[in-house]
Amino acid sequence: MAWKYGMTNDPIIEKKLASGDYTLIAVPHYFPRDLRTFKGINFMFENIAKMGFNLQELRVLFFMLGRLEFNNLISLTQKTIAEELNMKRQNVAMAIKGLAERNIISVLKKGRNNFYKLNPEIAWRGKTKEWKNVISIHEVLENQRATDAPATPF
Repeated sequence: MAWKYGMTNDPIIEKKLASGDYTLIAVPHYFPRDLRTFKGINFMFENIAKMGFNLQELRVLFFMLGRLEFNNLISLTQKTIAEELNMKRQNVAMAIKGLAERNIISVLKKGRNNFYKLNPEIAWRGKTKEWKNVISIHEVLENQRATDAPATPF
């Protein structure tokens, strides 16, 4: 898809862009005939709506989606999330726990810090080739977790 970047030919908007009042975004100068790319976003929101999140979990999830880095890394502290969303830190911790239990995010521990990784089946930020590799590894790990369930005694 070709993207059209550039100025607007409107001197008032140009001035507001230069001052930082407005943000210029990339807009496709034509819409693709096949709108499959837009269906992915619809599917994601539809599934999120059906998962039964509480309001705090949704707020934390959408904040994390807004700060998503390449390869789905989310490097935010609970304290930062709590301050930005004006929530109690304990509520943020409970929301993160709920997201992790639903396999929306993974909690990665490094020393005393936690990092988060968004499930690549929910959304992806990065190169498509890397996504395909991550998805195949993710599927193998999920299958392994399912078969590694502890055996129940007789």
